[in-house]
Amino acid sequence: MKTFEAVLIFESGRITPALGLDLKGGRRVVETVFGKRYTLAPEKLLWREALVAESRADGLAQLRRRLAEAEALRAEVDVELLWESVVGEADEARSLRELTEIYFRAAADLAHQKAIDLAVGEGGDFFVRSGVRFRAVSRAERDRIQARQAAEAERRRSLEATVSSLAARLEAGGAAPGGEDRRVEAGLEQVLAYVRQGSGPGEAIVERLRARLDAADPAPGVSLRRRGLDLLVWLGAIVRPSDVLVDRYRLNRTFAPEHVAAVAAVRAAVGARVDLPDAAVEAYTIDDEGTEDFDDALSVGLEKGAVVLGVHIADPSPYLPIGSPLDDEAYTRGTTVYLPDRKYPMFPSVLSEDLLSLRAGAARPVLSFYFRFETGAPAAPAPRIVNERLVVRRNLSYEAVDALLGSEAAVDGAAVALRAAARVTDGLRAERQAAGATAFYMPELKIRVDEAGVVHLKRLDTGTPARRLVSEAMILVNAAGARFLRERAVPAIYRAQHPAREPVRIPEAYDPLVFRREVRKMVRARLTLEPEPHAGLGLDCYTQLSSPLRRYADLVMHRQLSGAVQGRPVPYPDRDVLLQVVVTSEMNYQTAVETERKSKHAWALRYLEGRLGESFEAIALEPLPGRGDVMVELADTGLVGRFVCPPGAAPEPGTRGAVRLKAIDVIEEEIVLELPA
Repeated sequence: MKTFEAVLIFESGRITPALGLDLKGGRRVVETVFGKRYTLAPEKLLWREALVAESRADGLAQLRRRLAEAEALRAEVDVELLWESVVGEADEARSLRELTEIYFRAAADLAHQKAIDLAVGEGGDFFVRSGVRFRAVSRAERDRIQARQAAEAERRRSLEATVSSLAARLEAGGAAPGGEDRRVEAGLEQVLAYVRQGSGPGEAIVERLRARLDAADPAPGVSLRRRGLDLLVWLGAIVRPSDVLVDRYRLNRTFAPEHVAAVAAVRAAVGARVDLPDAAVEAYTIDDEGTEDFDDALSVGLEKGAVVLGVHIADPSPYLPIGSPLDDEAYTRGTTVYLPDRKYPMFPSVLSEDLLSLRAGAARPVLSFYFRFETGAPAAPAPRIVNERLVVRRNLSYEAVDALLGSEAAVDGAAVALRAAARVTDGLRAERQAAGATAFYMPELKIRVDEAGVVHLKRLDTGTPARRLVSEAMILVNAAGARFLRERAVPAIYRAQHPAREPVRIPEAYDPLVFRREVRKMVRARLTLEPEPHAGLGLDCYTQLSSPLRRYADLVMHRQLSGAVQGRPVPYPDRDVLLQVVVTSEMNYQTAVETERKSKHAWALRYLEGRLGESFEAIALEPLPGRGDVMVELADTGLVGRFVCPPGAAPEPGTRGAVRLKAIDVIEEEIVLELPA
């Protein structure tokens, strides 16, 4: 027989029985009951006791019996009683041996210590382990733990009740059995949030109902979120799958009472302002049909063979002081957001659509730019910039202006003026293209939802004469403003763009395949404090200040320019502060633009839900990686979808042909197409 040491060691975050073997330089070699060997300093041995055994194997076998004994003893340990014995004393951590002696009195051998380790280690509600020592939680901590446990238990009970109610509703075919159950409504709200966001407590509800949902529609490979969507439709929480997306991309934006109160002060200030000279011109706004927030207008004068093009920008800056409630809210919003079924203005509508909007017949403060173009000299001249009061004669639509520009028979003042303006802007565009500008006009899909909820799609040609006229006039103003600020060393935020990586050749007629290929060659525009060239526009410097009622960054630059024109100290003299203001508002603007894009897509999917099974003309764009499918563009709308190809029959990019609308995948937010039957 041999005498060994039975020891306890701290290994891999737990206290483990081991058998002491050889000594090496004052350190003990031990072997755990799990077969691992360690060489430890004496102070690392938490407990030692003699163990008589025939061999090392017999010693390890005895240790395993001790471990089994400890696991049996663990059932006798009342952790709460042990906690009550020590709580309230000095808030110090105790060793395992101390706790064992407190609970088992004299019995503090290896088996009893391991039993306490097992019990206390599992009793996290009463003790906190810190290595090989244990601290009793305070009574206040214990109360908080019990409160959390009660809340979790209630959450589990609520989940079970909600799942049961939804299961009963499913089995009843969607009807409410025995009356309305409020848990169903609450549960469906949670499921709706999960389907929209991909996470949340609704996920657990759908998971618990998965078997029933799969039985109702035994389609293989359906994702859990898709099953949640099915549940919402089957129980009538949503009428159409696309409801999930349409609601997801709505904003919860209202103006606070202090914003509404501030409007009255603006109204009084606008009405009382008489210090501005009147603009002696006939001006016209040109916008989309239904526009109310008019923030720019054009005028044309003929003087001794020269054309004087006036570009007039609404001037809200005197009425919206920096740091005022309305200004802070506009800074947060960044831009007016235009969704197919609603609009979220940057300023209250009474300002952006009435008091500060360039409505026909109303006198409004503007910052006017007058460019004098001499005959035979298309180069853009330096403008005369002046603060004045303007009365717009007519609010025109793009369609109306296209009709005027296309009819030489029209001889009224607006037709003559706008034709002269178009000739000037056509020359400016040619001048920019000669300087390297890339001119392209991609069709735009306009989506409108009427009061009855009907979705209307219209593909706009962005290259019509009227749209080119307005676009070129705004580019002219923004470039002139940038040069004015540059020449006077006024801090400004410029928009710059490096030249394309290789020559860009975009044909006049829109071709989606060529357009995607060529645009990818271009470098993204960027913000800078330096007046650097904008290669895409063919300009030596550029900023944006032409939409101060709709974009906060434009309002900031409008303030800078207006202050410089009037010879006043500019409101943003510190370049770094100016950059921070504009960059932050630009981030908000980009978020709003993305919301607009996704909302339009959601409503487009709503529109296509009613056309499942129909055929459309499409053009193949490019393969989708890893799926064997092809991205295609629908010819009539420009919407992009996933074409599910027959094996080995993927069309080459540029191939045109008919496709059939197979499905609308709301979870992936995509259009699924296939070959016609």
